[in-house]
Amino acid sequence: MSDENDLKIATKALQQAADDVKKNAEKAEAEMKRLGNLTEETKKAADEALIKHNEIAARITEIEQKLVRNDGAPERPKSLGQQVTDSDEVQAFLKGSRKGSVSVKAIISSLTTDADGSAGDLIAPQRIQGIITPPQRRMTIRDLITPGRTSGPALQYFKETGFTNAAATVSETTGALKPQSDIKFDIVTTAVTTIAHWVLATKQILDDLPQLQSYIDGRLRYGLAYVEEGQLLNGGGTGTDLHGIYTQATAYAPPIAPTGAGVLTKIDVIRLAILQSVLAEYPANGIVLHPGDWADIELTKTDDGA
Repeated sequence: MSDENDLKIATKALQQAADDVKKNAEKAEAEMKRLGNLTEETKKAADEALIKHNEIAARITEIEQKLVRNDGAPERPKSLGQQVTDSDEVQAFLKGSRKGSVSVKAIISSLTTDADGSAGDLIAPQRIQGIITPPQRRMTIRDLITPGRTSGPALQYFKETGFTNAAATVSETTGALKPQSDIKFDIVTTAVTTIAHWVLATKQILDDLPQLQSYIDGRLRYGLAYVEEGQLLNGGGTGTDLHGIYTQATAYAPPIAPTGAGVLTKIDVIRLAILQSVLAEYPANGIVLHPGDWADIELTKTDDGA
């Protein structure tokens, strides 16, 4: 016979034994009221009922412990009979006190949510205020340029597209004509690009959680800055894209061949790029590098490891 079947049979027997204990307790109480003491027959019957109950309860405990060792099931609460006989009132009554009462209570000892006598659903976790924000990139490209404002959907500006420089020395005494130079301008129109996004949130939730409104505002602003950073540097200039600095720039070409430089390092390439910019009359006022490239430069060693 399996342990589960043994447990069912023993549990049924324990219930019957608990009923016998209760009947003997009621009989003993009646005798105490009527006679002032207990007869030997009543004492013997009560003792036998209690001994039988305790033996069955011990057997159930043994079976339950065996089941726990076998499958790791959670500890079962005390049965009704165990609660009755283990109570101080019943023990005192059976020892000869005049009056006794029994209080039957549910024993909650498990924190799981699916076992008998569990209380897991009643335990509320502690909630920490605030919201943990994901990592955010530090924006740098916007700081390299001068921003401005516009009030229309398009911008127009003049751009010099040609310059013939005929400047030369002339004699003041011969009356020679001064050379004529030419300058050509063109008007350029560019559309204003809007970077925008939104999230869905009801007015009620924003009123109930003021912090959420501030958090959403901050995250949306970060999203705008993130896209703006990419557009300022790498915008392709097609559709609604901006004309990015990198995509408009002249490709890198070493303006000189350094004497005795050997294999160029990354710091050498940066220095030559600065020179190329200076020779084009656009002195560099900023350097944009990938963090990995900058780390590689900082870790560069000399031949002797310095």
